[in-house]
Order: sequence, then C-alpha cells, then structure tokens
Amino acid sequence: YPTLTFLEEAGYAVSSSEGNKKVFSITEAGKAHLEENREMIDGVLDHLERFGRKMAAAREWFGWGDDKDEGRRGRSEKRDQFRALRHRLRAALGDIADAP
Repeated sequence: YPTLTFLEEAGYAVSSSEGNKKVFSITEAGKAHLEENREMIDGVLDHLERFGRKMAAAREWFGWGDDKDEGRRGRSEKRDQFRALRHRLRAALGDIADAP
C-alpha cells in the first residue's frame, strides 16, 4: 500500500472503509494530474502492454502454464529440466568464451 498511501497524501486519492476493506478512489486533483501527464502515462501503459505481450509469448514458448492439469510434481520436473538445460547452455557458452 505504499503507493496508495503516497497518492492519498498527495491528494490524488481518498480512501474509505467498506467492511474489512479499504477502498481507494481518485480525486479531482488526481484526475487533473493524470490529464496533465497523459502523454507520459500513455507511454508507460504502452510499454507495459508490450512487456505483457512479450511475457505471454515467453510463457507460451517455454510451456509455462501448459501444465495446469498436471500435479505439482509435473511442474517441478519441468522446472528442474529447464534449470538443467539453462545450466548446460551457460556452461557451453562459457566454454566458447574461454576458447582461444
């Protein structure tokens, strides 16, 4: 909650309690700040979207998430296999780098 606390202290957000939850809402000052910085914010959101697409592609490429029907053991075995492969690749690259 540090970011939300900062936004509240800056006057960009307010909080209220709903039962056991603390709910935050944007203030008029917060909306104005967003509009004043719209270009930068849009750039950050675009960057996050691109990063998210790259992470989704990596998950697909590495098969992460494909093992939802497998038990923990299957996921653990895949992780161990991937880790071993990564170590072998690192060692091979080290050998190449050290070669005369």
